[in-house]
Amino acid sequence: MNNNQTINFLEQAANQIATRVNQANTIDILLGSNDFDTIAAGLGFSASLIDAKKTVNIFAPQDFMAQNYEGILNLDQIKSDIGQENMIIQLNYPLDKIEKISSSEKDDRLRLIVKLKDGAQSIKTDQVEVITQREKANLGFVFSSTDNFNLPENFMEGTEWVSFKKDQLNDSAWISLPVHGLTISYSDLIARIVSTVGLPMNSIVGTNLYRGIYQATNAFRDISDYRTLEVAALCFRSLQQNGIEKNLSEEVEDQEVLTQQHPENIENKEMGTSISGFPAPRIFKGSTTPKI
Repeated sequence: MNNNQTINFLEQAANQIATRVNQANTIDILLGSNDFDTIAAGLGFSASLIDAKKTVNIFAPQDFMAQNYEGILNLDQIKSDIGQENMIIQLNYPLDKIEKISSSEKDDRLRLIVKLKDGAQSIKTDQVEVITQREKANLGFVFSSTDNFNLPENFMEGTEWVSFKKDQLNDSAWISLPVHGLTISYSDLIARIVSTVGLPMNSIVGTNLYRGIYQATNAFRDISDYRTLEVAALCFRSLQQNGIEKNLSEEVEDQEVLTQQHPENIENKEMGTSISGFPAPRIFKGSTTPKI
């Protein structure tokens, strides 16, 4: 993709994602790879969605090792068990007719007790449904691939999926984002989507996405799009606004890179030439979140 195609693609993708996120209450995120950028992007995106009052579950493969990701926040929120062994008992019965639900044990067995309100009709046997898998999410995001997951049967069905991966997800995917055609990292991609959609950019989101971009670009030495500097500055700004104490040995060096690098020195990876004519990276000082 050239620069204009990348911009148009991200705008179209962000518009579709915004619509689905607004409609969803529960969201699943599958991190199909354990590399630093994928983990940082997934957790940054998750923190933004949670701040937007969404219920979010985030999963990584079984061999996920938290100690390999120094500086990334909320690692303890990543799960490897996607709930295929869970059991849900669902009552297809009006909630306004139920007084309370409790549980007890009798003869080493669990009993669920449903107390109905006065005058309510009794619950029929065919109104009790046993689901041997956790409840489906309204919306799901896949980073990289699902190949490393032991997904339960029919897990992907009944959920709308967005695929940030290099091949097609399956027929149930309503949008597939060809990351292989972009010369940016997952963290960079998510930072741009968060900004464009208008999702929250709090200190946790900013920390994770900033560190993901930092690592993926070799401390901003390997970038192909000047907007990477803009979104990195936006992420960094969220840390300053929230009074986060920073590691000066690393962050001062980062700021030198952000402020000294100029667009004409950014290599165009696709064309093999240097980009000229772009405006200097913008450092945002106000409280308004700009659109990238």
